[in-house]
Amino acid sequence: MKVEFTREAEDELVDATLWYESKESGLGTRFRDEISRVVARIGEDATLWRIYRVDSDTVIILYVMRSERLLRSYVLDQRSADA
Repeated sequence: MKVEFTREAEDELVDATLWYESKESGLGTRFRDEISRVVARIGEDATLWRIYRVDSDTVIILYVMRSERLLRSYVLDQRSADA
């Protein structure tokens, strides 16, 4: 299955990569490599993840976060905004 990122998710991925790289040289690259592996797994079985939506044969990555706590906060904020 094809996997795409929303513009917001791509921006978050770039920001997270830069943040990790600022903490340790090479860490941003390792983070980006791990994201690539996860995206490949999402394409194989999208039911394992909850950061996406599926449009026909494309999985769309909605957001990328550095920590579970930030992710929870982000999801709650999005739900509040939609209410």
